[in-house]
Amino acid sequence: MQNMRKFGWVSLLAASVALGGCDDDTDDNSSSAATMTMTATATATGGMTDTDSDSDSDSDDTDPTEGESSGGGVDCSSPPSHAADIQPIWDANCVEGCHEPGGVWQSTDLSPAAAYDALVDADGIQTMALTDVSLVIPEDTTNSYLLNKLMGTQGDIAGAAAGTRMPQGEGGADVPPLSDAEIALVEQWVACGAEE
Repeated sequence: MQNMRKFGWVSLLAASVALGGCDDDTDDNSSSAATMTMTATATATGGMTDTDSDSDSDSDDTDPTEGESSGGGVDCSSPPSHAADIQPIWDANCVEGCHEPGGVWQSTDLSPAAAYDALVDADGIQTMALTDVSLVIPEDTTNSYLLNKLMGTQGDIAGAAAGTRMPQGEGGADVPPLSDAEIALVEQWVACGAEE
């Protein structure tokens, strides 16, 4: 099933590049048409659905209000909020020139007025073709793609077309990843229900 998931991702990415007007000088539109056909075929046949469950995946049967969640023992006795604890991380590392209106990755707007709605239970360009994955799924750290992007494990979910670890920096500049403490705080926020 992982190969089908990768196939769907590659198809979606190729289709979005084709529709976005890549600087490709060729006049061959057959690959775009084939990509669109493959995407439609995979969608119609359920090829991008992955209902297999891994026996070693985190269990979702713990109550986060009791101090743990699907995040694997994250303390939720004093959960972080997006506005007070998480937005400052986006403001310092992700917004300017990138995740803002007019930025390189404006489709996932992390500016203060839009970030929460752009992340929680929302799909991004890289999650649209994936089953059971969104940018942030409250209480589900495994399938919250944002955490994978921050930790550099996005390839485990989306395959070869998953892009790079974030933050990347404006125009691909070499920017260090978030600190372990910042990633742990984002993980705690997700695990404890992703409160606004």
